This record gives sequence, C-alpha cells and structure tokens, in this order.
Amino acid sequence: MQLRISNPWPVPVSGLVMLADTDTWKIRPLRIPFTLQPGESLEQPMSVVFDRAIVAGEQSIPVLLTVEGVETDTIDVSLPVTIGWKDIDVAA
Repeated sequence: MQLRISNPWPVPVSGLVMLADTDTWKIRPLRIPFTLQPGESLEQPMSVVFDRAIVAGEQSIPVLLTVEGVETDTIDVSLPVTIGWKDIDVAA
C-alpha cells in the first residue's frame, strides 16, 4: 500500500501524517513527516496488516494530518480501504 501526499499550493509546506493502530489492523509507519515544494508529491510505502477476524467490505483508516505553510492546519481525514478477495467467486 502507498500513501500519496501532494502539495497543490504555490508555497512550500511541511507537516506530519499520523495514523493509529486498532484492534483489527497494524500500520507501519504510524508517523510520516513530509516537506514538499509547490506541485511536489511524496509516495510513502506503508504496511497494513489486518486481523483475520476483520469484516470484509469497506473500512476506513482514520488519519490526522498537520500541514504547516502560510498557516498551520490540522485536518481529520479517512483513508478508504476495501477488505476482501475480489478475484474469488463463490457458487452454491
């Protein structure tokens, strides 16, 4: 899994992406610092290990994003994740 962070603004920005483990998944790294020039992007590899008991379907990973540029903002967002085997068909 990769997390892509982009800077759409005309000024450099820096910040921190903070993720959290839960009972049903473990994420590494939990903290991703970044500094980006205008128009620049960063692709950060991530490891997400789900527990066997997790329910298949749509899940979301909560993210706290702090961005420092002209101003400092803290944003709560969610990363959508689909859990399941999309290449498996079951017939009765």
